[in-house]
Amino acid sequence: MPRGLERVGSDALVYVAARISRSAKPIGDIVAEIGPSRVSSFLSELYRMGHHSVFEHTFVKMQVDYPLEEVRRQLFDFKYLEATAGERGGSKVSFNVRTALEMATSKAPMAKEMATRALECFPFVARSAGFRADGDQLDAPRPIGQLSRKSITVHLFSKSEDAEPRHGYFSFLVEGVSRVASHQFVRHRTLSFTQQSQRFAAVSDYSIPDHLEEEARIETEKAVRGG
Repeated sequence: MPRGLERVGSDALVYVAARISRSAKPIGDIVAEIGPSRVSSFLSELYRMGHHSVFEHTFVKMQVDYPLEEVRRQLFDFKYLEATAGERGGSKVSFNVRTALEMATSKAPMAKEMATRALECFPFVARSAGFRADGDQLDAPRPIGQLSRKSITVHLFSKSEDAEPRHGYFSFLVEGVSRVASHQFVRHRTLSFTQQSQRFAAVSDYSIPDHLEEEARIETEKAVRGG
């Protein structure tokens, strides 16, 4: 049986992450939109359209009584899940809530059991996928830390440190980073990411490499400005 469950993130954080990608509004305005009806309808639409990656911005960690080899055997097919030896012969298992939604439809009893327990912590996400869940409490996500350097600011929204690094988890928002730099994040699946879409948000600033010669710099600026 799952025990000692730790929830990281929230239904509201999933909403904020998804809205950031499709809006030019400041994050404060997006947080101010949060309400049960709005979050419920938006997450349901995302799930229906197949945009399931946003559900990766939430996370659960739990201790289970099953031995590690049995956990690895039954949960072998699920991505973005970590399992290590736990207490008293059991196991420690961690996974994001997108994985929990996939586990909930599994034929493996262990997977369904863990997923059911995890989804109880995220009722809006659970209901968006058609699962029954109680609860309408929404806690607006607030930064718990911030680091700024030049034009870049990193806002930390949630964290779960662990002696075993594979079970650690952090959610953060990066502002002021160039599109060139942000593409280095989105190329890798070590991270779960949501990137602001330029189809919805107009470019407000740009960066020209310092090493360009004058003629190249002028032509680059003209191209960027549409001149």
